[in-house]
This record gives sequence, C-alpha cells and structure tokens, in this order.
Amino acid sequence: MLRVLIGLMRASVRATATPGTSLSLLPAAPLPPDLDRAAADPRIADAPARGTAAVDRVGAEPVPEPVREVVVAETARRDGTDPGLGRARLDAPLGELPSGERPVGELALLTAPDLPALPEPDSLRRPAPGTAPVHAPALTGT
Repeated sequence: MLRVLIGLMRASVRATATPGTSLSLLPAAPLPPDLDRAAADPRIADAPARGTAAVDRVGAEPVPEPVREVVVAETARRDGTDPGLGRARLDAPLGELPSGERPVGELALLTAPDLPALPEPDSLRRPAPGTAPVHAPALTGT
C-alpha cells in the first residue's frame, strides 16, 4: 500500500503546470481600475481581475443591498482625514437604513477601510539611500 501511495505522490510531483489552465476556475471579469497597471499584459491582468471579482461577489453576499449602498456612498465621501473617535459621524448614514439593518450597517461602516487614506503605490518605494527604513513593529511597539 505504501509503495502505491509513494508512486502516486511521485507522479503528481513530476506533473508540470501549464500557465493559464486554472483561469477557467473563475469566470472572466473586467480589471478593476485600481489594478490598471496590470493591463499592459492580458495574461497577467486576467488572474487578478477574476480573483478580485470573486472576492467582491463573496464579500457582498451577506450584506443587504441598502447597507452596501450606504457603505459605498459613505466611503466615497471620506477625504482621508481622521474622523475622530465619536460615533456621531455614523448617525446620518445609519439614518438612511431601515431599523432592522442598522446593526449590520454600523458594523460595516466601522470596519470599512478609509480608502482615500491608503498610500499611493509610489509612497511604498524603498527608502532613499542614507535614510533608515521604518519597520512597522518598531513603530507600533508590536
């Protein structure tokens, strides 16, 4: 029995992967605008486009449509400044929701990323020569 198992394992190790064969596992999708730098090579762009669309579909399923609309509108309004610690900023968007969907809306709004506050890709460059790199654990104490 062990010899058979070893033979099967060796055969699978020798198998070679053909680029692009796994793309059919997810349906075709357009490339999101934030990944447009991959558009230069369709072979590269296709995988993240399909993967992003799949994650978006799965992530949207448990959230009711009115909550999704409020979260999308609210994150679009954010300008990247610190909103502060109070919950008063949630009153207006939560007021747009039916009372039964407000707890889900509150959680979604509190955990939605502040997209405009994310760094642009060029801010993730390596430090200039002669400057010390900043390490997140040292910066945050973790």
